[in-house]
Amino acid sequence: MGTDQADIPESPGRGDVHRAEYRIEDLSRRSGATVRTIRAYQDRGLLPKPTRRGRANVYDDTHLARLRQIADLLDRGYTLASIKELLEAWDEGRGLGGVLGLVTEVEGPWTDEEPGRLTRAELTAMFSPRSEAACARPGAAGEHGAGQEPGTSHEFSTSDEREVPAYGTQAKTGEVAAGEGEGPREGLQPNTPTTPLQAIEEAVALGVLVPLAGRPDEFLVPSPQELAVAAELHAAGVPLGAITGHLRELRGQVEHIASRFVDFTNEHVFIRYVGVPPTDADVTEAAELVRRLRPLAQQTVDAELARAMQTLASRNLRDHLRTATAHPSFWTEPDPRPAEPAPEPEEAEPPVHLPARTLAAVRSLVGEENVAAFITAAAEREVQARTMDRLADPAQQ
Repeated sequence: MGTDQADIPESPGRGDVHRAEYRIEDLSRRSGATVRTIRAYQDRGLLPKPTRRGRANVYDDTHLARLRQIADLLDRGYTLASIKELLEAWDEGRGLGGVLGLVTEVEGPWTDEEPGRLTRAELTAMFSPRSEAACARPGAAGEHGAGQEPGTSHEFSTSDEREVPAYGTQAKTGEVAAGEGEGPREGLQPNTPTTPLQAIEEAVALGVLVPLAGRPDEFLVPSPQELAVAAELHAAGVPLGAITGHLRELRGQVEHIASRFVDFTNEHVFIRYVGVPPTDADVTEAAELVRRLRPLAQQTVDAELARAMQTLASRNLRDHLRTATAHPSFWTEPDPRPAEPAPEPEEAEPPVHLPARTLAAVRSLVGEENVAAFITAAAEREVQARTMDRLADPAQQ
């Protein structure tokens, strides 16, 4: 069925008199996509269904051109979901150039920061060896967390030769990434001690590090500034587990803010493009609006974050100073004299045993609750009487 034509149209042919026909294996060989990928594209609606001829499925140049378009868009960094929208716009007769311009504005980088690359050795230099227990709180040096052997470190290690799973890597051109669309992996909890491998895996899962194919000891760093912040926090004593846990929490909060910005602009700016097929002029205008509005979200967040940090940091400092000055030791000077030794405790007097008849007589006279007071008063009275007799009789003196 397959033909060996020299030239295959790069776009769906309209009015072609003759079209080559392919079995799925032939289409796979001509396009570079696997049979499994071709079927997956059909299931996703990216590729038209083949013609059924007897018991065989027949593909033509339209399918080949569509596969090449998909591969080209994947190479440009578009996701399969975005590619589906672009191809639907093409099929509806709208200019693909205008739609591509809008998608480029939305899905392109939203920062001017250039990505970098780091090796394991460079990561080790950024995160100098420190004990997680020592980082946990001041004065904790020499203590070890649960399950941690003395002398171990929770830093990146150049001696760890185990291969790092390539989480977050892009699928090859024309291939469907396994597990695409799955949610984020469960991360480490804040303040959880991390081994070197766990720390790298967590950074990869968060997208802070991206493994490079075929280079297990080298990583792409999408945001060197973000990694530098982590290194500075760790140098200040923050454990790696606490840093990654805080980043996960922060990312969820920032994504909520971003969602509010998107809803806000949809409601007040882009509502006029919703519900009707956009023209080329609409697409061009929308792309220009995105270009103008893009920096406003970050500028607003920067200003509000600066205001909130100033307010809360000042309040926090005042609270700490108020607590410290309320302690008596803050206002008293230390006594330079040596402390006097505490007096030795006096030896306890041996108990005095009274006859049972005497106790019974006293109990019947004054009651159980007054027995001790009566005996004490009687004893003191007798002592005073004898003292007076001795003072009055010179012979006894």
